[in-house]
Parts: sequence; C-alpha cells; structure tokens
Amino acid sequence: MTTQTDWQQRIEASFGDGPAHPGPAPLIEAGHRALRRRRTAIAASTLAVLAVAGTAGVVGAAGGGGAAARDVPVASQAPTVAPSPQAASPQPHTPLAESAADVRTATDTEQRRFDPAGPHVEVLPDGEVVVDQQWQVTRLEVESARDDTQRVWGVVARSLDGSETVWMVLDWRLAGEASTTWDEPGKAYARFDDWIRAQLASPTQESPAHLQDGNLVLAPGWTLVLRVPNPTAAADYGQVGDQMAVELRDEDGHSWFALVSADGASIVDPAVLRAPTMEAFLDHVAAQGDNGEGLK
Repeated sequence: MTTQTDWQQRIEASFGDGPAHPGPAPLIEAGHRALRRRRTAIAASTLAVLAVAGTAGVVGAAGGGGAAARDVPVASQAPTVAPSPQAASPQPHTPLAESAADVRTATDTEQRRFDPAGPHVEVLPDGEVVVDQQWQVTRLEVESARDDTQRVWGVVARSLDGSETVWMVLDWRLAGEASTTWDEPGKAYARFDDWIRAQLASPTQESPAHLQDGNLVLAPGWTLVLRVPNPTAAADYGQVGDQMAVELRDEDGHSWFALVSADGASIVDPAVLRAPTMEAFLDHVAAQGDNGEGLK
C-alpha cells in the first residue's frame, strides 16, 4: 500500500469539471475584432493629425517657410474632404450695364441660350447683359434701379444686317429669374419712349377709356374725338358688339386711336398708321387680328 499522494490530481479533481469551453475560436475572433477596432481608432487619429499637420504646412509656406514647415507633411498628404453640397449664390456683376456700350457679345457657349426667334438680348444670373452674336444693342437705358440686386432696362437692338429691330424690356433680380418682353417697332407706338412707358405702366393705372353697359367711359383728362361702335374689323378680338373703336385726345392735345372694351383700351399711335385716320386705324386693327399678334 502506497502512501504517496498524487496531489496534482486531487487538486484538479476538487474543482469539478467546471463549465464547458467552446474552444479557442471565439476568443480568437473576439481578439481580431478588438484589434480591428484599435486599428480603426489609430487610423482615425492618424488622419486627424495629418490634416492638422498638412494645414500647418500650408500656413508655414505662406509665411515664408522655415524648418518646422519643411518637417510636416505637405498639404497633398492630407485627406480630401468634399464640401457639403449647397447652391452657390450668384454675385452681382459690377458694374451693371448703364448704356449700350456696357453690353458685350455672347460667347460661343452663351450663344446657345439664344433662339433665332428672340429674344436677342438676355441677362445672365449675375446681372450682366449679353447680346446675340448676330445682333447689336443700339440703345440701353436704366428704367428702374434700387440697388445692385435688381434692375430694369429698356433696350433697342438691331440685327447686324440692319433688316430687323426690336424694342425690349429686361427685368432682372439677383438669385431670381430674369424676364424679357420684346416687340417689333410700329405695331402700336411710333416712338420707343412711348412704348417703354406703356410697358412699365402700373397694372393698376387707369385705362383712358372702357365700356360700361355698352357706354363709353373716359378717364379724367381724356376727350372723345370720334367713335365707331361695333367695329367689324375687331371680330378677331371678341364679340363685335362688346367693342368700340375711338379716337381720343389726351391732356397734351395728342390724338390716339384705341380699341375699347369692358377691360379697357388698347392704344395705337397714329404715327404707325398709313394715315392718321379712323379708316387707317380699322385697317390696322383687322391686319393685326389676321396675323394673330393683336394690338400691343
């Protein structure tokens, strides 16, 4: 009988079997995850340091350089960070056009904006005025301007071959849409000044005449020279019985012809007619109705 005790065996037996161990694989995988997290954290810290160091390199170079500036990584080594997307606000063109001399000819790229049918002058988003390569601006006037963020111009443009002329209104707002109104001379006004005044008139401005229950009503300062009720020449403009052709005289003694309805009067300068007569006016009304352009 031996009295030698296997102490190692008895000690191990005293602890029992203990919990089952799944083996080393989960522990290894957990270690890998921890290592990856650590590497990610180190990489992020390194990028942050490089970004700061790169900035210091740029500043140092701008200040004349030095030993410290040469020791840090150059800016190209810093990570590129894309700026957050946001709409760039246009800056006003300085100075904005004050005369025809301030209008430049469109570049080849800008030329694609122009339709052969018009308009032949446009305002870019920054307020610069450009003209079609086949046209030239012969007159430009500032009609209204509060500051450099909005402007209204009156423009006369002519084709380079001299065959066409247009009258225009350019209305521009910074960071907004620009609008263009244009017309051929001589449809309703013989002078550009009269045309532009009519285009810029307030919508609430009282019409010189209108019909009320079939009766002609004149605005203060206007007098009637001649009237033609139910003009058949105005058939393209609405019911003939709801219209009246008239010759009026303003406060300055100037005569005007007009086609009047309940909505107001469409004025025509006698100077655009073949003769300053009612007959010529009615012929003009009929011709403008036939071509679909109407009285403007």
